[in-house]
Amino acid sequence: MKDEEEGRRFDAPTVAGDETAALPFRAPPPLPEGASDDQETVERNRARLMAIDGVIGVGMGARADGSRALVVYVRNARTAGVLPERVDGIPVDAVEVPGGFHAL
Repeated sequence: MKDEEEGRRFDAPTVAGDETAALPFRAPPPLPEGASDDQETVERNRARLMAIDGVIGVGMGARADGSRALVVYVRNARTAGVLPERVDGIPVDAVEVPGGFHAL
């Protein structure tokens, strides 16, 4: 398989013939403490942030170190430069999406 040749490996069940296999159900991990408060922060500030020219989305996310951040999706770096550093005490991270979002 090409993927295995390139060093990628997928853990998927294998089947033979006409049999089908289903992956076992795994419940999603519990939400981190304060997650509902995070969503309230997003909803409370969404309209104000979306009113900034070049902002195309707002959500809650995590930084590489696992700490939470309010993620603001922007069209360009110029828009990122006008965002607040923090909203309700939560750091703001800008993610540049140059072409915007498109439905698949």
